[in-house]
Amino acid sequence: MAERHGAAVRIGVVVPELMGHMNPAIELARELGHLGHQAILVTRPPGHERASKLWVGHALYATEAPGRAELGKESGLAALRALATYLRAANAQLLGGALDLLCGELELDALVIDETLQGACLVAARRGMPYATFCAALSMSYDPAIPPPIFAWQPASGWAGKLRDRLGWNYFAWVFRHVWSDLERYREAHGIPLHDADGNSVYVGRAQVAQQPFWLDFPRAWEAPFLATGAWVTRDQEEVPFPWFWLEPERGLVYVCMGTIAHDQAAVSTICNAVQAAAKTGAQVVVSTGGNGLADGALVSVRELYAAVRLKLFGEDGYGAKDVLVVPWAPHYALIARADVVVTNAGLNTTLACIQAAKHTVGYPLSFDQPGIAARILFASSGATR
Repeated sequence: MAERHGAAVRIGVVVPELMGHMNPAIELARELGHLGHQAILVTRPPGHERASKLWVGHALYATEAPGRAELGKESGLAALRALATYLRAANAQLLGGALDLLCGELELDALVIDETLQGACLVAARRGMPYATFCAALSMSYDPAIPPPIFAWQPASGWAGKLRDRLGWNYFAWVFRHVWSDLERYREAHGIPLHDADGNSVYVGRAQVAQQPFWLDFPRAWEAPFLATGAWVTRDQEEVPFPWFWLEPERGLVYVCMGTIAHDQAAVSTICNAVQAAAKTGAQVVVSTGGNGLADGALVSVRELYAAVRLKLFGEDGYGAKDVLVVPWAPHYALIARADVVVTNAGLNTTLACIQAAKHTVGYPLSFDQPGIAARILFASSGATR
């Protein structure tokens, strides 16, 4: 990008306030800064608190986040319906004038937009602003040769598999039908073409970048929809106190983290299963609840669970309290580096961090794109021909 009036280009990075999207977006904004631009994170509370803590420029496009509290109450397909409700509200805020106002007040020259907030794409297109999109999670781009990212399906073989994928994509479209109908209604009302003069989709922009590596995707029939760049993370995002003295170097460590959204019974059951398995080996366990308020509630019994396993299998009494640590937040990447095994929900950020650190990982996908990520890991590890 060229400079404007002798000053750096001002780029708004539009992102939902969900932690799994915020963290990579913060790194993307920082990289734009390193390239000489002025990047401003455009989000909602509590995303601005995260940006402020890490000294990243930010602005709020709305003061509320309708539907956010509902996202972690369900798993599986029910969670997708909650996500659709959340995204519909988020895009409605962007289309309703909030982003227009910010673009003018901040004198933004361009936007870089999270793939899930396509309302911002339409606002930028109507204003004639250059923009691109990015994928903080698994790419949602349609391709007839692959299953939707919401299912833990392997690539299809034969007519039955292709029919399965077709029905899966139809279901995907049905769940998000209200989101897309709102977007299309706005696009048609403002006479915005579906593709620009270069053939780029209005919902993609000039380019789409992703931290999803090409090897973590299925073979597509169409050209890859994104530019793969690798994981967007730096360790200085971790400013969390942690009792490192608690860890015993001679013992193994199992780190359990089921993300920052899920707090339903499926997440609790997964954590309990991981603690039981760790107890059989005598490893210490750190459970991070991702700020979801489980530490003082349903998970208070995991220490007793650990102790019961040790007593039953080895006749050891008194274990549990000193072997299981449950915290709302943890120094995520530092613990991944220290752990022998990481138990995760197969979210993209943690998955890429575990791969980079060459750690044994056990994935329990709960919802959203996590089943698709787990399926792609299995495909990649099988050595299948791409």
